[in-house]
Amino acid sequence: MNAKKPIILIIIAGFFISLGTNLGLLYVRRDAWLPPPSDETALPEAEPEPAPNSRQDWDLQTSQLLDLAQELEEKEARLVKESETLMLMRARLDSERADIDRLRTEIEAQFAEVERVFTRFTEAERRNVRSLSKIYTEMAPDAVSLLFREIDEALAVKILSQLPQENAGGILEAMTRMGGQDALRAARLTGKMRTLVTESTP
Repeated sequence: MNAKKPIILIIIAGFFISLGTNLGLLYVRRDAWLPPPSDETALPEAEPEPAPNSRQDWDLQTSQLLDLAQELEEKEARLVKESETLMLMRARLDSERADIDRLRTEIEAQFAEVERVFTRFTEAERRNVRSLSKIYTEMAPDAVSLLFREIDEALAVKILSQLPQENAGGILEAMTRMGGQDALRAARLTGKMRTLVTESTP
């Protein structure tokens, strides 16, 4: 009886070991004998990522590069056109500036000539006025007053300004005695002589 007891224990132990081994295999291979999970409990399958289309990407980049190249060509064409326009404007301005310089030179030459002629004329007129003044100095005031009816008032003023005071005063007095327009003319000559003296005084 005692000799059979260890054998029974070994048999029991072997049974449990075999049972555990089988249960372990069943757990490991549960996908083979368990039913598949229902749709409610199943995890959604991830959508497969689209495979990269290198041909499409290359076409897109090429199209962008072509658009950029065309835009650069258009900008370059505009810059060339603007540069040509600026060059034409600069040439026109240079031509106009040359014309202005030429006209300025001609005007300055003409002005110098006019000034020279005017100076010569003024000097000649001054000599003539001095000559007339000497002549009128030798004439009687009544005779000079009659001449002053006909000559220009500006010339009369210049002549009177060159005469000695007693001669100029005598002529104006004779004109005043004649009355009428002569007296008024004498008054105007007197006023112009006063203005002439004031302007020539420094």
